Amino acid sequence: MKFLRAIATMAILLGWSAGALNGQQAFVAEGGEATGPGGTMSHSSGQTDYLYFSSEAGSMQMGVQQVFDYFLLFTWTGNQSTAWLLAANWSFNRTPEEIEETITIPSGRPHYPILNVLQEVVDLSIEPGATLTIAPDGRLTVTGNLLNKGGNQGLLIRSTADSTGSLLHVNAGVPARVQRHISGLDWAWHQLSSPVAAQSISPAFSDGNVFAWHEPAQTWVSFANNMAWPTWNDVNDEHDHFIPARGYMTAYVDNPTKLFEGMLNQGTQAFSLQRQAHPDDTYEGFNLMGNPYPSSIDWKAASGWMGRENLVETGGGYSFWVWNDATGNYGAYNSSMLEDQGTHGVTRHIAPMQAFWVRANASAELGLDDPLRLHSDQAWLKQRESIPGVLRLAVTGDANPWRDELMLEFDHPSGHGGAEKMFSLYPEAPSLYSLKEETPHSISFHEQATEHTIVRLGFTPGADGLFAITAEGADHFQKIYLVDRQLGFYHDLRLAGSYQFTAGTGDDPLRFEIRFSPAGTTGINEGATGLNVHIYTYRQTLYINLSQETGRKILELYDLNGRLFVKRELPEGLHFSQLLHVPDGVYLVRLTTGSGVHWQKVFVR
Repeated sequence: MKFLRAIATMAILLGWSAGALNGQQAFVAEGGEATGPGGTMSHSSGQTDYLYFSSEAGSMQMGVQQVFDYFLLFTWTGNQSTAWLLAANWSFNRTPEEIEETITIPSGRPHYPILNVLQEVVDLSIEPGATLTIAPDGRLTVTGNLLNKGGNQGLLIRSTADSTGSLLHVNAGVPARVQRHISGLDWAWHQLSSPVAAQSISPAFSDGNVFAWHEPAQTWVSFANNMAWPTWNDVNDEHDHFIPARGYMTAYVDNPTKLFEGMLNQGTQAFSLQRQAHPDDTYEGFNLMGNPYPSSIDWKAASGWMGRENLVETGGGYSFWVWNDATGNYGAYNSSMLEDQGTHGVTRHIAPMQAFWVRANASAELGLDDPLRLHSDQAWLKQRESIPGVLRLAVTGDANPWRDELMLEFDHPSGHGGAEKMFSLYPEAPSLYSLKEETPHSISFHEQATEHTIVRLGFTPGADGLFAITAEGADHFQKIYLVDRQLGFYHDLRLAGSYQFTAGTGDDPLRFEIRFSPAGTTGINEGATGLNVHIYTYRQTLYINLSQETGRKILELYDLNGRLFVKRELPEGLHFSQLLHVPDGVYLVRLTTGSGVHWQKVFVR
């Protein structure tokens, strides 16, 4: 209809009647002419977006310059600026519709477009000398033919620390430049993959560290290693460029924005899985692959994955892992999760140019295809949310900036499965995990929780210090407690705040449990006193936190032989600290309040 309206408008301007356009004579071939009530109209083409007409009508003796086809020749003019949604920058003085039939970006324009919105188009043509930039918040889908006659310079996908532009396309042979901003501290590790077919590593990427993982030898191989086995040629199939669908570990300084240049990957891509390491090796079958497309991919996509049966299945799904240098630990996700968000910001959507670990059950092939591609609003790693039945625990410490996360998902058909724990690259980082079938898990599936359910947790501090465990989603459970077996303390996870404790590298890692019924005779009997008390030590300082005011409070500290070291009355308030000056060892704290007597075992070091 818009096509006919455009022709009718032009005909009226030339003195023709709209009725004369109902037949074939309305379409005038280039170089030809036709006669109507307003006279003879001739047609010749000039630039790609305009057709030139002349008429015998007196009012049109200077000619008419008008867009002939409202659909097929909708064109960028760039008369005002680079703004995509400014009508003055487009032919017919209108902005693109949400889905356009055809868009042409011609050469010789004063400004060229920067797309920073969600736009779909059937066919898009970038003429020689013209450019299209997809901004970090831009999302472009081309369902038909994307024709870039401007070469690599004709199409740029930009990236910042917050996000990267995204392109969905279906045809091969599209040259482009794609940015990847590297954020974080100097020499922070980033898992990287290439969105173009044959990006050379040197010199654009060799100014830092580039490593590939060699599964048979369970070792990292540097791009600079051409001597000792396994060499770079051994691990990268004798190529000095990034191989599509493979992942690489990289590190740089000064937060550079790296640039990939070449033909964009699309369609079927393949990754060769390996499982050749010794069965006793920790990471047997772990392979570092990568997202090969200039868009996100969906780990839970119904189609587009081929050969995932060659991955280790757990809990009815498949897991992947992504290194997060900001937290100093690996995030994880499993395709059978109730949530779309895993640990450490990892979600079901794997960002463009993001590498990730998978675990193979055999040496085979894993394939990817366009149906699993999508636009994602995430940045490189996305903030998480919580849903009922999901408990998230996070641990932080004062010894370093690293942290760890654990997810427990209940209401699964069975208590099997989840995502195994990949331990940090940094030995001093804390590690929090569940222990199931003697295997550490970062994500752990469980059946419906009952008052008899016990979930064993492992914790290694990495470094001596003061730590805090916080919980999300505990309010969805009627009762849920973090049990500190070392101190005999039950902490109600539904309460605001965190559970604070001291830990050392020599502590028993199986220190904690999750329980769904309160303490009986072990630890503090909250049911008897009606008061929750949190008592802990850090070095030579004793800390006491109360949930409510209780009137008079008497603090006493004994060693295991019953000798009294401290006795004092505490002032009004809920939070107290006491410097001890006692030898290292185990002590008993007795706190007498208006609600009862509370005993707590503590370690002083």
